[in-house]
Amino acid sequence: MAAFTAILTTFDVKKGGEALQLFRDILSVLKELLRSFPKAISPEVAGSLQPSWNILVSSKEAYFIHYVQSYSSSGGLEGVLYALLDFISGLVEVKSLQKVLQPALPELLYHLITYIYITENQLLSWEEEPEKFLEDENDELYTISIRMSSLDLIHAIAGRQSLTVDCLQGLVIAVNKHFEEATLAKQQGLTHWWKIHEACMLVIPLIGQGVADGNVQFDISSLMHNVVLPDMTSVHPLLIGRCLWLSGKLVALLSEETLRRCLSGCVSGLDSSQPMIIRICAVMATHSFCCGLEESPLLSVVHSYGPGLLKGVVDLINLDNEGMRIQVFEALALLIPVAKEAIHIDSIRIVDLCTQVFLKCSNDPGVQSVLEEVFNALSREPSCREVLLQHFIPVLLKVLHSSQTHLPTGLSSACIDIWTQVLEGVGSPLPAASIDLVYPTIVQSVLTAEDSAILQSGSECVKCYLKNSAAQLSTWISTDGQSGLLLATKVVLHLLDPALTEFSAMLVGRLIVILIKQVGNGLGEHLETILRNLLSKLHRSTTPSVVQSLMTVILYLIHTQLEPILSFLEQVPDVSGKSSLVYVLTEWIARHESFYGKFESRLSTFSLSELLVYFLKSGDDRLATILVDGDLVAKETEGILTRSMRKKNPVKHTTVSLPQKVLKLLLADYEIHLERDQVGVSSEWVDQSDGEDEEDYIDSLAALTGDSLVALTGDSLAALTGFHCRVPLIH
Repeated sequence: MAAFTAILTTFDVKKGGEALQLFRDILSVLKELLRSFPKAISPEVAGSLQPSWNILVSSKEAYFIHYVQSYSSSGGLEGVLYALLDFISGLVEVKSLQKVLQPALPELLYHLITYIYITENQLLSWEEEPEKFLEDENDELYTISIRMSSLDLIHAIAGRQSLTVDCLQGLVIAVNKHFEEATLAKQQGLTHWWKIHEACMLVIPLIGQGVADGNVQFDISSLMHNVVLPDMTSVHPLLIGRCLWLSGKLVALLSEETLRRCLSGCVSGLDSSQPMIIRICAVMATHSFCCGLEESPLLSVVHSYGPGLLKGVVDLINLDNEGMRIQVFEALALLIPVAKEAIHIDSIRIVDLCTQVFLKCSNDPGVQSVLEEVFNALSREPSCREVLLQHFIPVLLKVLHSSQTHLPTGLSSACIDIWTQVLEGVGSPLPAASIDLVYPTIVQSVLTAEDSAILQSGSECVKCYLKNSAAQLSTWISTDGQSGLLLATKVVLHLLDPALTEFSAMLVGRLIVILIKQVGNGLGEHLETILRNLLSKLHRSTTPSVVQSLMTVILYLIHTQLEPILSFLEQVPDVSGKSSLVYVLTEWIARHESFYGKFESRLSTFSLSELLVYFLKSGDDRLATILVDGDLVAKETEGILTRSMRKKNPVKHTTVSLPQKVLKLLLADYEIHLERDQVGVSSEWVDQSDGEDEEDYIDSLAALTGDSLVALTGDSLAALTGFHCRVPLIH
């Protein structure tokens, strides 16, 4: 380490080639040592901090001359800076070294902002190919650069709880210092002043969040009136765009007057005559204005600028770049409810443009996802709903009636997904055409499809029909005399067909739950047929997500019809000829802790509680005699186990009765709930799912919280004495 420190001390930015490569390698080694042995190496690394600091400071001038102010480069310097920034990020992650950094934060942040200045090469690249600007701005897509690495480091420092307040205060000092230098540079006629402003604006959202949280004081109003609004009239496209972008990031902190001026600038920035960088930033700002003011009275101010914003965003729909399309459609989805009148006037054009892009990009998951949001938003607006249905239904029917071999891959399932979002937005009652024309076509597509994507999309679509219009389907009769509910039942049975791949049943559990919930006794003998096919599919399925989907139906019936479902499972034999009750309950208990998704996790825990309470009250021998795996038996062998040793000594568990295991699982869930309470996490359990609307399922379970679990577990604990009396511990 002493040798490393000594070499770093000799750093001279004028050295080139192999000399700078040596400094880069040393810094990289130090970062790896910090990452691998943080406690052991921290005291040793402390000696390298001063020479590392000297490298950061002494490299600024060369970086500014060779990168920020010209198109040339200083051979090897960029590699040293990458390694240095990476090393500093490693220091930030070590708690013992954070205290060393704290006093130097204002100056460190000041220097880091210097490295955020836009370089001439980047500027030229963005002017020639604006999509590269969007890639660099996107957190997930940007290419590696000193600029973004420095910005990431600032965010990393601010993200450390022990450094957050000091970082924000240091940023205020650093930003103000840079603004003073920019003012002086502008007065002296130096052309780089605007790059200083643009770099500072990149970090100001962090300060804005700190102001909103009460962690730092900063005069946002003065910033807007003295810097941002004047810079919107500059001759530098990137600076104008950055001002629009920043105004969107700070929207919650703006006064009404300032907001109006920013919105006016945004409308101007969206005009087709503006450089593409400005238009892209204006789209980003539009998204932020709508999103940031969603629950604010100032959203009405955005309404008054809705027509201008909408026109500018819609004009960009046909951009031939995935990232830019996604930005445009994200903004459009939020603008639709804001610009209601303008949407009504231009609805035909908007629907046609969105449909064209959809048909062109149906195999692009990113564009498809945001387009679903747009179609959903359009369908929620009565003023353009009829236009949407008139224009999209023919497209949907044409695709679904076409041979799959003549269609682009994924187009049919993508069409069904879009239509599902339209149905969600339209709500109940559904228009006649959506049932008369589309519903039987969707059903037929599912019944004849071999593609699992169509099967899964069709499953979700039929579920949406049932949720929104079960009453309509119950009275609707197809041209061949079949009721809407019978067609839904056919879809369910087809998805459970053992001849199909198990992935056909990936989402069928949710569909069956909705079918039972909406129709109830109206299913008659079809319910038994569905359950028998479900058990058959369950026996043949191994994929955890598919098993969970199928198991969800059983859990729902345990919640709603406990004794009947237990009797049914007891009567139906499994593949070995034994009762399915043992198989289903054993599988459920084994998989409970691996269930994911807010609804499924809650339903499993809630059903466990009800099952245990039922047993404690009834003493049902069918449950008491079921044996399951208990605790893991500790192995006597110590050290690393080879494959042959594992085969000779497989993992073993104790054996316990089903009720005992249920109680243990409930206590584990209860303990997790208490831990979340202690750390201040809401009793509303963390959502690990894909954000599905819980109204799809059970209203009572949708409102279930940890408190409900406490009450149920309390009931179980209250009966523990009787439980121990009836069920002896079995090993």
